[in-house]
Amino acid sequence: MIDCFSRSNLVNEAEELINEYKKSHLPSYSMYMSILSAARNRRNSLLAQKMYNRIEPYLKDQEIYATSAKVLLANTYALAGDLTTVSNIRMKMNQSGLKKLAGLSWTVVKFRVHDRSHPQSNEICEELERLTNELKQHGYQCDASWISQPLTNNEKSFKWVAQVRQCTIIVRDANRTHHFYPDGHYSCGDFF
Repeated sequence: MIDCFSRSNLVNEAEELINEYKKSHLPSYSMYMSILSAARNRRNSLLAQKMYNRIEPYLKDQEIYATSAKVLLANTYALAGDLTTVSNIRMKMNQSGLKKLAGLSWTVVKFRVHDRSHPQSNEICEELERLTNELKQHGYQCDASWISQPLTNNEKSFKWVAQVRQCTIIVRDANRTHHFYPDGHYSCGDFF
């Protein structure tokens, strides 16, 4: 429920739910991460810092969670244009030995996974170039501020590709499977 509120920009409701939950239970890391993610999506560094401060007690001896929270916090400050704070967060991460885990992505077409070693790599790249030009002709504009962000700008791209090419696109992220339909809608109803 907290994640749904957060994705719907109902952050106050999400916080109220956590506060109510805290009366009888210990809140989980993921509850605060949902709001931290919403803060990043809205470029709200004050809210992000507030949520990070609440998450911090959960991060003792939890390197993978600490890394995720700090990267999300740094990305929020980056989107807000506060590069000094971003630099400080990353420096502290380096000093404490925290490393961001590299993400992986791949494209499967007709049950084949493609990369640069594929014998048709040139044709694939040419098709991507054609697709990019086709999307631009239909009015698509890339939001470069999201380049380092997970799937948020891609969500917009997938919607456009599904519409322009009149096909269904299925994408799996760390949390769920998303279906993008030819009519421009997708399974998560604009909450990626």
